[in-house]
Amino acid sequence: WYQRRVRGFRENFGYFNTALNELGVKPGCRSEDVLDAMEQVQECITALISFASQRNVKKYDEAFGPDFKGSEGKALTVMATFDYEAQNMDELSFSKGSIITVTQMVDGGWWEGELDGDTGWFPSNFVKEFGVLDTGHVTKRVSAMAVDSNDYEYYTTVVKDIVESERNYLADIKHLTDTLLVSLRKSKILKPRDVEMVCRFTNELKMLHTQLLQSLSTQQSLPVLQQQIGGNFLQYSQRVKELYGNFCSNHPQAAHLITSNRDELEASGIPVIDLTQHLCKPYKRIERY
Repeated sequence: WYQRRVRGFRENFGYFNTALNELGVKPGCRSEDVLDAMEQVQECITALISFASQRNVKKYDEAFGPDFKGSEGKALTVMATFDYEAQNMDELSFSKGSIITVTQMVDGGWWEGELDGDTGWFPSNFVKEFGVLDTGHVTKRVSAMAVDSNDYEYYTTVVKDIVESERNYLADIKHLTDTLLVSLRKSKILKPRDVEMVCRFTNELKMLHTQLLQSLSTQQSLPVLQQQIGGNFLQYSQRVKELYGNFCSNHPQAAHLITSNRDELEASGIPVIDLTQHLCKPYKRIERY
């Protein structure tokens, strides 16, 4: 057994079997030989990691017992047992076999870690203990009991207000699509193509905010330290940007059609003021996001 650095595998040192040291690919060899050699290299690296974790690194239980509070410069490292693709912008993607340095261990199943310069959250059941390193990084263990009661109360109030505001806004959008615009269609005052101009993108808004509210409500039901409200909004940010850009570009034409036919619409029982106010609500909502 020799000990050396593995070139191209971050900054890892470890022992490896000298019987595997003759592996190489000669110039002009077949592609099948290259693929076979790559598979053997991967096996070597996996064996190196396994051996190093048993021989050179302290075990998790020795350094991260229940009384561990993130002191003494200890950093837990874990190995990914499955691939994970980030679902939100504050999460960490990794492949099976990746070695992650844990920066926060939060009760409830989500940990924060660093991999190749990227930091994010990941499910702790996708990894297994690799070892403990004495580095500049420090792993913090965060318990739900560690949250200050005043901070907890303030946070839950803010989240409640966010969800309630989204619920009220969705109710306004549904009133627009399911009541006001339905009445507009039935009145037959406007030409069918003009009605479609007024209604354009409104059903898409209703669908988007129905999904967003469901997602926020799911986050709200989780323990506080597992909630990712900001990540939830970031997940929808691109769709919000595109849809609201389209709606706002269409709005001047829609407003013109309503105001230019105001007398006829009011005579047929259409509440024009209510209709124009609800068509303006997405404009005002943009500022909140």
